[in-house]
Amino acid sequence: MIEGSGEGVNLKKNAHGHEKIIGKLMNIKKPLPLPARNFTELEARDILAWTTRKINKTPIVKDLFKEQRIRRHEAEEASLTDTLTGLRNRTYLLGDDRNVGELEQEFNRAIRFGNDLAILVIDLDHFKDINDKYSHAAGDEFLKILADSMRKSFRHSDVIARYGGEEFVAILPELKKREVKALMKRFHKNYKKLQIESGLLNKYFVSKPNTLSIGIAFLKDDNGKSRYGKGDEKKYRDYFNEADKAMYNAKRLGRNRTVVFKP
Repeated sequence: MIEGSGEGVNLKKNAHGHEKIIGKLMNIKKPLPLPARNFTELEARDILAWTTRKINKTPIVKDLFKEQRIRRHEAEEASLTDTLTGLRNRTYLLGDDRNVGELEQEFNRAIRFGNDLAILVIDLDHFKDINDKYSHAAGDEFLKILADSMRKSFRHSDVIARYGGEEFVAILPELKKREVKALMKRFHKNYKKLQIESGLLNKYFVSKPNTLSIGIAFLKDDNGKSRYGKGDEKKYRDYFNEADKAMYNAKRLGRNRTVVFKP
């Protein structure tokens, strides 16, 4: 059964076809029952599409759609954010089945335009000892302080993320080597300073500030030539592993230092 105006709706096919049916339905004032008839699939689809458009324009439905969009956005943001530190997480950095990670995007952009690029792998020294000696709550607070130090030290255009455990990553596009090295000094200083200013050391009776081991891989060599070129777009994981190896070298050499990857 379809409802229409008191004048009735001519449901018979004519030269104007379905447009006339839809036009008549749009002028409905008072819903009155009309004789039922069998519609073709196309007619039914047109009527349903028109009805859906009208319903979707009502304020209550608009609000529902807006709320759905907000919830989807919030869910997506939560899936790409580390809950403890508030930094981006490993999925944001490396991507998944649905999204291309920031590392791959920045790596390919640098290759395409010939830009400078540096990637840092940062490890909090003696993290297991902190958890064992001072508690896991203390370990969590050191991780938060490290995240705050990264926010304070790096640029808004840089990508900073918690890779997992006590390991963090920073991607620094369009920075020269000397600029990266200067930033590293500032970062080490900020991390030490925030540990003292936050009262974290006194709270857990820690005798001295914690330190960091950092590995850096530069995309360009000492002559300013990119070590990766066209055809290497999928080698961003290899590039990441270079910084990771440099970080482990920093730990092997005694920790509390920054080591640059040497090809």
